[in-house]
Amino acid sequence: MANTSTKSYREQYDRMIRFLTLLGDIYEGVEHGPDQKHSSDYYKDRVYSFFQNCYHLKDWMKNDDSVIPMVSKADIENFVESKCELKICGDICNGSKHSRITTYRTDPNTGLKNTVWNLALGGGEPILSAKFNIECKGQNHDALELARKCVNKWDEFIAKYNLPK
Repeated sequence: MANTSTKSYREQYDRMIRFLTLLGDIYEGVEHGPDQKHSSDYYKDRVYSFFQNCYHLKDWMKNDDSVIPMVSKADIENFVESKCELKICGDICNGSKHSRITTYRTDPNTGLKNTVWNLALGGGEPILSAKFNIECKGQNHDALELARKCVNKWDEFIAKYNLPK
């Protein structure tokens, strides 16, 4: 049975922002006591989840009937392909979802390369924080900084076409 209800791209935009907040929380520090049974992969998953949700905003826009009269599907794709940050986002998204990528937007070596972990001990629960590094074309990008740049690019696109909020 086909789903005939139309969802707004804003639902995906808001999801992207929530994952940006979760990524930022890791940088700021999260409680990591005995009740927190998360491995380091859990925190990496938050990084990947942000980039997956960010990149798939384009698909939500292309399937939103309130967007397409204002901008073409080709314009959305061309925008993504014209922004280095969103191309890196696409490679991280697809690299974390598929066992093999045949077409890279940037560089076959793009991806999460290293993480700097910090565990702060004190009077309360230990606080775990981490910073993630993404490498693309031999350049290092801080994951949170790149994530914020991706959101800024989407905000520019939304403003340019005066898309519904």
